Amino acid sequence: GLDQFLPFIVTVIGVVFIDLLKGVIFGLLLGLFFVIKSNQHKSFTLVKEGDLYLLRFNKDVTFTSKASLQSILMSIPANSNLVVNGTKADFVDHDIIDMLNNFIESAKFNNIGVELKDVNDKTWVGNKRRLKPQRS
Repeated sequence: GLDQFLPFIVTVIGVVFIDLLKGVIFGLLLGLFFVIKSNQHKSFTLVKEGDLYLLRFNKDVTFTSKASLQSILMSIPANSNLVVNGTKADFVDHDIIDMLNNFIESAKFNNIGVELKDVNDKTWVGNKRRLKPQRS
């Protein structure tokens, strides 16, 4: 697709019109941009039904997803319930774990119930940190 063809074209044009090193660097940077964009975009989904929200980790969740995850967590209104499902996640970065821990702590003040499914039982690859256990 375009995400594979565009870095190639940029590399060729850069090599022909500028020089070899700069052309290759431009192509690599553009290719890296497309890789990061595709990984960040599909790492999680949020589904809403009434006052119940389901946050599903679809695959690896890295630090590049931190800003979009933060905005999604902040959009969850008070007096609602959130289920975080980590069944499909193979890797979750320690920044994401810290963010979830902070959200769980602040959710108590907004009367947001948080349920973790297949999250605490996982071994997270980042630095093997686990979410803090919830108190009922």
